[in-house]
Amino acid sequence: MDYNKMFNFYYLNYLGLSIKDLKEKKFIFQSNQREKPINNWYFQPLIITNIEGVNVFSISPVFYKEFKDYIGYFNNMDIDRTINILKRFFDNKVKNYTIRKMYRMTLDSDNMPKEYVLKDNVVQLTKEILMNNLCTYSDEEKYKVWSRKREEVNEGRQYVILDEHKIISYCKVSNIDFAGGNLTVFTNEKYRNKGYGKFVTIGSLKWCYENDIIPIYWVDAKNTYSVALAKSLGFKVKSEEIVVGTYLNE
Repeated sequence: MDYNKMFNFYYLNYLGLSIKDLKEKKFIFQSNQREKPINNWYFQPLIITNIEGVNVFSISPVFYKEFKDYIGYFNNMDIDRTINILKRFFDNKVKNYTIRKMYRMTLDSDNMPKEYVLKDNVVQLTKEILMNNLCTYSDEEKYKVWSRKREEVNEGRQYVILDEHKIISYCKVSNIDFAGGNLTVFTNEKYRNKGYGKFVTIGSLKWCYENDIIPIYWVDAKNTYSVALAKSLGFKVKSEEIVVGTYLNE
């Protein structure tokens, strides 16, 4: 697979734009992807990035018309200087939103290094493992969790490390859009600095390779630990973004 071509295809579609649009001097695009949550709980009403020297704005259709009229004057400003302008627009429109600088990272090829092998303590998440970790939940709560996670569990998209049946670290392919799979990584604070995040991520990378999915590592630029983890596995920053985000039900 040509990962550069795959990433470009994925990213342009994910933002809702085309090179033709850019050549026609368009820079604000409405995208239904901005209405779709990542990992079932995080929305991005707006993503700003730079493509071929042009600052582009990918925004939820809900805000498109008003935002297009509002932001046009500011297109030539440096992205970092737009934060106060974005605040003025999104205040009273989105509750408890954040504005963050993010990195979107991926690999250069699908040649998985030979040293990246699954450790013995890394296993695919199963329904049984999941339910064992929901033992304090009510039947109704368990049903909701299983309904939300059924697809990714059945497809084998999540890898975990256990300590006495308790999940202490995991990596999963939470969303798949345009052949790009978003990786979500977590390790319990008590078990960090042991390499567990890297071990479980190798599991999800293996799944991506086997299913012709390009792995996408989307991370807060301030999260130096997570950025370092990604780089240790060969990920490179493909785009820098300013993201307006909010959480489900907030």
